[in-house]
Amino acid sequence: MRWALRVVLPCALSACGPSDGSTDPPEGAVDVGPTDPVTFQFRNAVDASDAWVQWNYHGDNGRIPTVLTSSGRRVEVVPLLAAYDGEVQEVTLHGLRSADGDELDPVRTTFRTRYERAISSFSYADGEPVGGGFTCELDDLGRDVLCVTYDSGSGKDGVPATEDDVLYTREMVYVEGLLLQMVERHPEPRQWASTIWDYTYNERGIVARLRGTAPGDDEELFTEDDEADYSDYSVFDADGFRTARWLGGPGPDGVGGTEDDRPDRFGIHYLVDEAGADVGSWEEYIYDTDPDAQVFLTNIDADGFVHDHSEFRIGPDLEPYTSDDDLRTRIEMIHADGLQVARLHRGATGLVHDAERFEYDARGRLAVWQFLSDAGEDGRWLTDDDVIVRRATYTYDANGARSAIESYVSAGEDGVWGSEDDELGQLWEYAP
Repeated sequence: MRWALRVVLPCALSACGPSDGSTDPPEGAVDVGPTDPVTFQFRNAVDASDAWVQWNYHGDNGRIPTVLTSSGRRVEVVPLLAAYDGEVQEVTLHGLRSADGDELDPVRTTFRTRYERAISSFSYADGEPVGGGFTCELDDLGRDVLCVTYDSGSGKDGVPATEDDVLYTREMVYVEGLLLQMVERHPEPRQWASTIWDYTYNERGIVARLRGTAPGDDEELFTEDDEADYSDYSVFDADGFRTARWLGGPGPDGVGGTEDDRPDRFGIHYLVDEAGADVGSWEEYIYDTDPDAQVFLTNIDADGFVHDHSEFRIGPDLEPYTSDDDLRTRIEMIHADGLQVARLHRGATGLVHDAERFEYDARGRLAVWQFLSDAGEDGRWLTDDDVIVRRATYTYDANGARSAIESYVSAGEDGVWGSEDDELGQLWEYAP
């Protein structure tokens, strides 16, 4: 495990000596496919034999594993996992040398992946929608701007997903590509308070502060008696990567969601590796010692793949990442040919209790997901006789954008998964 944070001071591609400023996709592009490669074209030949790639996305501390190839003046970076949709991606090349062996400055380019947001999702029974889902209206960029979430079943009118089934609505406002505000409204009778959520960001485009404002005595939003009742804010290191996130309360100014807020409930501390990715976290409770305080640890292998996620409970010494922490669960990822093909879910004893399996199409896109509940008669996981209890298929349009996800809950009367009589349990549809 690598815990030291590498200090990187990259220059934009157009400002770096060896480059002619050419990238594909170009700097600042806003509609890039989540699996598209990134190509750097240099003015002169470069030596990329010792180069490595730092691919981060801005919505969170995250890293995408990649494969790098080079020839003369051209370097290509291929993501091995789909980048998050609608997020600013930052791809930095390190360790390049000129043909004469001189070390070159890191080179960086940024762009935004296209939005792939579902326009609807509903539960199904006997082939018919039964509610328990949502619909979304999208803007011209494919961003969700108005979403309505429905309760399962149907209300007085007996028809699912109609006005009398609405649980809440969400209206989103974007500024310069970032979600600035989300207004969540709950109709009468209210199960939760309606809330205005305001977002602010750091210079890397990562959410720095989330402020929730609820209605006052008049029970109306956007009036003078509204009260800030939630504050979620993050702490960043000198390179702009998040190191902690706190749930806080009002500070001396008496107003929640402002700069002087103080932590009053609990915080999450993040461990960041040399490429700026979250590789672990632990929770700190403010007012009392919680015996169930959790510790999370992520192991990333030398190729940038997540090997496993582990969850612990802090032990008697009340310190994270020490020998008395109590392992609760571990999810082990298995990769082949650069793709994640399976996950094994292990309990505290290390034994596998269930698993997931993934299949991909010829373009490396997820095509089939299966959830496995038992290893079958041979007692070995990830073999042909594993017991499948849920299966989902992913389809894409001619442009490579996701068009639908169909989740099936039964193999149907023939007992064969992937046949025409599989029972549909949930359907997500995406904008064309």
